[in-house]
Amino acid sequence: MFGIGQTELIVLLVIVLLIFGPKNLPRLAQSIGRSARELKNGLNGITEDLKDSAHEDRKEASAQPAVRSPEGTRVERNEGEKS
Repeated sequence: MFGIGQTELIVLLVIVLLIFGPKNLPRLAQSIGRSARELKNGLNGITEDLKDSAHEDRKEASAQPAVRSPEGTRVERNEGEKS
């Protein structure tokens, strides 16, 4: 787990307990959990937005007609080009 052994984890928990005290420890754990949940939800929202954006871009690209060049090869039309 993050390169931390069992002994190091126990020492870390004892230090946190000494710093914050037993009364504040549940509140601290609760706020850490809320922060982690908000971070996860925010990242999921960004991921969904990127997926939707990529899907729309692919959809628009497939809707644009292809133009044949004089040599008979297929050429994709850019948005800025006029027909």
